[in-house]
Amino acid sequence: MRANVKRLRMFKILRQLLLSVCIAHAGAALAKEMAYEIHGTVQEKGTRQPLSSVQVYLVDDDTHVSVTDAQGQFVLKVNAAGDFSVSVVGIGYAKPMPRKVTLSAERPRARLNFYLEPAMQLPDVVVYADRDLDNISKRTLSGKALREVAGSGGDPIRGLQAMPGIAVTSDSNASPAVRGTAPGDNLYYVDSLPVGYLFHFGGIFSILNADLVDNFNFYPSAFGPEFGDVLGGV
Repeated sequence: MRANVKRLRMFKILRQLLLSVCIAHAGAALAKEMAYEIHGTVQEKGTRQPLSSVQVYLVDDDTHVSVTDAQGQFVLKVNAAGDFSVSVVGIGYAKPMPRKVTLSAERPRARLNFYLEPAMQLPDVVVYADRDLDNISKRTLSGKALREVAGSGGDPIRGLQAMPGIAVTSDSNASPAVRGTAPGDNLYYVDSLPVGYLFHFGGIFSILNADLVDNFNFYPSAFGPEFGDVLGGV
C-alpha cells in the first residue's frame, strides 16, 4: 500500500514538472512569434504640423529604421522584447533627446510622439562685387574704328588685320590667323551666338554689314573656359 502511494506521489510530481516545462516552452514560442513594435507620430513643435520623410530609429541598432508618412506617422518593428532608446532625425530640425521605451510580452506595442524644433538657420549671405570688364587679353574696338582701318575696304573683319598678333594667308582672304594658329582654329560669336561660317566667296568678304557692327571684342589668348578648347582667338 505504501509503495502504491509513493508511486502516485512521484507520478503527480513528474506530471507537474512536465506541465511546467510545456508551459515554459509554449510561452517562449508565443513570445518569439509576437510582433513587437513602436509606433507614433512626429510633429513640428509649436505648430503640431505632421512631418513626413523623417527617420525614426533605434539608437543601439540603427539598422531598425522607419520613415514617417504624409501624416507624420511611423511604425518601428523590433525582433524581441527589451529596453530600447528611440531617436529621430529630420532635415532642418534639431535632433531631440532619445526616448526610452520597454517592450514585453504583456506590452508588445508602445507609442511615442516626437515634437521637433526647427533648427536655427543662418540667413543667406550674398557677396556682391564689381564685374571686372578689363580682361587680360580682351581688346574692344568700335564698329566705326574697324570700318576706318586702312586697307579694310569697309569690312569690319578685315580691320582686324591691322591688330598685333594677326596675319592673313593672302590679300584675297580675310580669314585671320591669330598668333601662329590656322584661320580655322578661331571661334566667332555674333551677339553671344556662335557663327560657323563668317566669310563669303572663299574668305573675300565677311557676312557682317559694317553699319550693323556697334563694337567688336577680340580675345587673342587667355580667354575664359566658356569658349572651350579653342586654339586660335575668339
